[in-house]
Amino acid sequence: MPTKNIMIFIVILFVISFLVIFFITSSNYYKECDNVVNKELDKNGIEAAKKEHGCNEKYSF
Repeated sequence: MPTKNIMIFIVILFVISFLVIFFITSSNYYKECDNVVNKELDKNGIEAAKKEHGCNEKYSF
């Protein structure tokens, strides 16, 4: 049977692992990503569309 210290270590390791996974998934919420199309007129008067990928990620892993 494992000793008390080993059991405490396993529980702490499990809690830390759970918190790390929760932090990563909550910080990188990909459903907030969207594609933005900006239409501008250039110097010749021709309309040009510029696509940008907008994401609200705080961290990139």
